[in-house]
Amino acid sequence: RTGITVLTAEEGRKIELMYQSVMALTECIAGEVDQ
Repeated sequence: RTGITVLTAEEGRKIELMYQSVMALTECIAGEVDQ
């Protein structure tokens, strides 16, 4: 088994959405910390 993972387009979209959600949440938390 190699380290290369082949994703279907659907899996890629799900991961992208999760990543965007995490980044948005991180930004939200960082913003609250600044205040």
